[in-house]
Amino acid sequence: YIAALQAAEDAGTVSEETRKRHGLGTLSNPVFPEMFRRPATAVGGGLLAAELVMSGQVHAVHNIGGGTHHALADGASGFCFLNEPVLTIQHLLRLGARRVAYVDIDAHHGDGVEIAFHGSERVRVISVHEDRRWPFTGALEDTGGGAAFNLPVPRGFNDSEFALALEEVILPAVEGFAPDAVFLQCGSDALTEDPLSRLALSNNSHFRAVL
Repeated sequence: YIAALQAAEDAGTVSEETRKRHGLGTLSNPVFPEMFRRPATAVGGGLLAAELVMSGQVHAVHNIGGGTHHALADGASGFCFLNEPVLTIQHLLRLGARRVAYVDIDAHHGDGVEIAFHGSERVRVISVHEDRRWPFTGALEDTGGGAAFNLPVPRGFNDSEFALALEEVILPAVEGFAPDAVFLQCGSDALTEDPLSRLALSNNSHFRAVL
């Protein structure tokens, strides 16, 4: 898949075989000039963040290009070409983290991350996302083989409701797992300023989640 992604960037086009196998060159995974370099740089940022945190040099890192939570091991999905959260979490585990909690408050369910860690005892995937929105996964009863907790929320979900979910659901789930590291994915598409947003969160919710 990496070779196909690099080849697509170099050629500026993909074959029908590559399109079918890896999902490249589609409406939601278009060919563009930096389709490998851009996600690869984001992954590099995640790997560096893992190293800085696990070495004790810093307590937190913001990887502005990361969070691409839909990509799969052998293909692109939902404008995500490489799954930076998965690769960063795998690196955290390689570097000695016993357990990692992944908290996702993007408007969309982080399906690629849940698939990657299905049934894992070392990674807890916690996702708060808009109910019945693409990719139409992450139902309340979906446990990811025991590794995931999903909280689908209705349109209009606001800051006060998020604060309740954070205090009563998210934080207890994280603390009960006792992770050595926490990966927080807070995509801007849940914010009310996003033109496609159907949720009503402000940056205050993101700030509260970080704290």
